[in-house]
Amino acid sequence: MKIVSNKKILRQLESFQAELDRQKVAIEQIHNKTNEVLWGETFNSTICNSAWLLDKSFSPGRWAVGYPYLYILYRVLNEIKPKNILELGLGESTRMIAQYASSHNDAKHIVVEQENQWIDFFSNSNHLSKKTELIHLPAAERVFLEEERALIYEDFASTVGGSKYDFISIDGPGPSRSTLYARIDLLELIPNSISDSFCILFDDLDLEKCARTFRLVQEKFDDSGIDFSVGYYEGDKRVGIICSTDNKYLCSL
Repeated sequence: MKIVSNKKILRQLESFQAELDRQKVAIEQIHNKTNEVLWGETFNSTICNSAWLLDKSFSPGRWAVGYPYLYILYRVLNEIKPKNILELGLGESTRMIAQYASSHNDAKHIVVEQENQWIDFFSNSNHLSKKTELIHLPAAERVFLEEERALIYEDFASTVGGSKYDFISIDGPGPSRSTLYARIDLLELIPNSISDSFCILFDDLDLEKCARTFRLVQEKFDDSGIDFSVGYYEGDKRVGIICSTDNKYLCSL
């Protein structure tokens, strides 16, 4: 009878733990949703009197970047005024960066996108000035460390690696079948294509395969002897920012 009783208690404990885990996930989801709403309010109040962001209609969430990303993106553009911008992944962030580039004579904006049909659709729906260049690079899978299906842009380094970028926005390529690492293309640009004063935004760090890559990026900067600061912004998704120490205040806006 004692053995049966112990098994019963063990099942009850397991059931109790499972319920606690479910409640923890539910609370975390509510927390993230609440943060997203708050970031939306912060973003909209921040851009309301912007001199260069004239089209303020954005559709964040789902596949697109969320409000935390849009907020820190605007602050980066408005505060440090980057001149050479590289964006991986075409979308809502493109609409903001393109407006910035169009209104700043010394700014250059390059966007790398894997889907040609999406480029055509986006171009037909959004007016982009000559300051924004859309580059189609198909995505392909390759072996990377212990990852067998790391998704990369074909000919990435040879296409965009000849410049030094002071701002890089990363929301691509994707989606991928990778399980361990995603969005590894940035690693090919460190250190030779990174300006002395720089800022990099990395979306979807709530996905562990993106978070692993973000840690590798930091290791690459360390190995290259480059000092940097790191920060995080959280809503529905987690955004990482890594920048040169002169821009470290961007990590805690």
